[in-house]
Amino acid sequence: MKFVGVKMIDKWPLNFSELLHFDDPDSGVAIVTLWTKKELVMKEIKEHYAVIGQLYSREEGISALVRNCLASKKIRHIIVTGSDLYKSGEALIKLFENGIDENNRIIGVENASVDREIPKSAIENFRKNVSVYDRRKHDFSTLNEFIKN
Repeated sequence: MKFVGVKMIDKWPLNFSELLHFDDPDSGVAIVTLWTKKELVMKEIKEHYAVIGQLYSREEGISALVRNCLASKKIRHIIVTGSDLYKSGEALIKLFENGIDENNRIIGVENASVDREIPKSAIENFRKNVSVYDRRKHDFSTLNEFIKN
């Protein structure tokens, strides 16, 4: 799978690399822990993943995640887990389900949008080539089996 019309970047990730933890660069799995500390989730995970990090913001955070995924040749699966205090997880899942409107607002969520600098065609490629898995209501210990499959 490729992102059509999107130039891949050698420096990855583009945003917030200092806040992320990296495991296996050959893995296609990213884990988003929302408001739960990533270290708590990492203690439970034995399977390999590419990157794990928190997602607080329904706007800046989601835009950074989209940019990082567009710049990666590997990430094809995003697992959303943890406490969704400010509905950033809901907004990310709705982005995949519904896309964005003409003003780059995520359809079906209030006060959530993707930066206008990210072309709508790039967002659609992202939605088409990356799968999101809603594991917010599952125990972290179940992530190993989920990642393995």
